[in-house]
Amino acid sequence: AGFDFDGLIIKFDGEIGQGNSGGPALNKKGQLVGIVTYGYSDESAGNLGMMFSTRAFYYGLAEELVKYTEIPSATGTRYGLKAIGIPAYVAKPSEWSLTAGLNYFHIAAPDLSTNSETQLTDDYKVVGIFVANSFPGESPEAILNRLVTEFGESFQRIPESAIPPLLGFDDCELLKTVNEYSETPFTRRGYVYPGSWFSHSGLYTAFCVGISDGQKLIAFAESPDKNDIHYEGGLLSKISLTR
Repeated sequence: AGFDFDGLIIKFDGEIGQGNSGGPALNKKGQLVGIVTYGYSDESAGNLGMMFSTRAFYYGLAEELVKYTEIPSATGTRYGLKAIGIPAYVAKPSEWSLTAGLNYFHIAAPDLSTNSETQLTDDYKVVGIFVANSFPGESPEAILNRLVTEFGESFQRIPESAIPPLLGFDDCELLKTVNEYSETPFTRRGYVYPGSWFSHSGLYTAFCVGISDGQKLIAFAESPDKNDIHYEGGLLSKISLTR
């Protein structure tokens, strides 16, 4: 228990025993939150420990772990995500990019996210999945409702849109961004999605909540065209849960 610096270094009150440096630090749910790196002890100040948070490994290590599981196909590559804490698979088209972190993964259409004025282009497409920050016993429906509430007035529910059911997922919701939204990892601590999140006005985002191997997961898909999401074989079909 302590505080962090820019989401990368976590300081905590506690003693680091001999041989613990470089070892994992877990929260009460048994989830990895950091790697212990440094300890300091002073009679007046007490014990101070430091660790790299999981965000420090978002780029590089996590991507290499995912690439060990890649299975090439005629249309792209299939990745297993269990090594980064997500019991699921994602099928990535050949030209799309990927971003991986511990408990987080997404793929994006190639170099088409925004134009020179940072406005959405028609070709913007992103699909991803992450581990939900949930309470014990919280249902998928409750997690989804809490996520929508946390986004506030920047997002608007599209109630008439029924997203085709995904294998292994329980509840889905389609939202539209009506006001540009931006949150940092620090301000979103404790939210369903504890990392940073940014969304352009006019963007449609679908969220689907499911449970796999005891993990509560949220799949998402983003596009300025809701038809990319709102049909069988759409963006969300690139994700499947481990069974």
